[in-house]
Amino acid sequence: MAFSFGNLLSALMLSWTTSIILVLFVLVLIITWLHQKPKDFPPGPRGLPIFGNVFAFEQDDAFADTLMRWGKEYGPVYGVSIGLSNDVVVCGAEMIKTLLVKKGLDFADKPKLVEADLYNKDRRGIFVSGCTDGWAKQRHFAHTTLRGMGFGKVALEPIIQEEVDDTIKQFTSYNGQPFDPQGPLATNSSNIICRLIFGHRFEHNDPEFHQLMNYLRGIMGFRAEGEVMVFPFLQHAYIYKERWQTNHVSVQNMFKYFGGKIDEHKSRLSNSTASNQEHEVLDFIDAYLMHAVKDPVHFNDEELKVLLSDLFIAGSDTVSTTLCWAILYLAAYPDIQEEVQAEIQEVIGDEPVCLSHRGSMPYTEATLMELQRLASVVPIVPHAAFRDSELGGYHIPKGTRMWINMW
Repeated sequence: MAFSFGNLLSALMLSWTTSIILVLFVLVLIITWLHQKPKDFPPGPRGLPIFGNVFAFEQDDAFADTLMRWGKEYGPVYGVSIGLSNDVVVCGAEMIKTLLVKKGLDFADKPKLVEADLYNKDRRGIFVSGCTDGWAKQRHFAHTTLRGMGFGKVALEPIIQEEVDDTIKQFTSYNGQPFDPQGPLATNSSNIICRLIFGHRFEHNDPEFHQLMNYLRGIMGFRAEGEVMVFPFLQHAYIYKERWQTNHVSVQNMFKYFGGKIDEHKSRLSNSTASNQEHEVLDFIDAYLMHAVKDPVHFNDEELKVLLSDLFIAGSDTVSTTLCWAILYLAAYPDIQEEVQAEIQEVIGDEPVCLSHRGSMPYTEATLMELQRLASVVPIVPHAAFRDSELGGYHIPKGTRMWINMW
């Protein structure tokens, strides 16, 4: 009897195990079938069911390097599987130009990424917003207003020169001792953005400025783990939850700070209205609030908070990081450094650097271009197909995530 009962128990256990394996196997087949690549989709490396090509990225030092290696094997347009998502990688100057310029509208959308949701779940602003009428209006306003305030023009030179002088002053204060240039470069590049957005700069020892920089560092220092990028639901798992919550607090604190700045500007504009004074546009926030009166649907405080964050991240972190790489490369290649210094001395001498000198300094400009190519701050640019399209002779369905390899 005991022997028979043991046999029965073993049979039941075997049956349950077999059933579970069978169910899992069928689920994998169904999921794989539901997420199979569409017809005429770009070819690419084979991946595993459910996981796709994610393990191939872990075997290499850099994500961009892996994509570049595959580009040589499969061509400038090829498909990859990131978990259950069938994505497309685009590389090579000509194909990237086709995607961004010739077929710009077809691929003007932005993919939903787990990091972007943490920063801006409602997809407001410019960077992570989809291809909508609101996005187009925000983008056009920001570009037009900043250009009108001198961004990229000679009018901004005095502001930049002041921050350059302050950076040199900070560097020389170390008297030849080792120091990290990231701090001074980040604060001074951020102060240029502060001038445009808030209408004033901060002193380096200002507690409010330190607070703002801490918020920005908290956001820029966050990178989602690879497994969370592939399977976003894992962000709620215990081992990741605390870190995600910390970064969420940083984002909310920064938006709260920008909200306070917006209220200050509203108060000043209200006071000028009450005293029958003409509104004077002193900075970007002033311009936005005055434009919001004409279009309150697309221009409001919540949109402005995200837009301010976008401008800070694009205008300060990228600049300071690029300059740090420039210092490193020039230190590693002293012969290039000497050539650049010789051209600067010959063309500029002891005068302040101006945009008008640019045409007379081909070697320096070529060096800067090469530095930005080598030290690409954003080597991979995410886009998404706004509508069904074709690229490189392949069919790209609407919503497909596009990874532009700028490396």
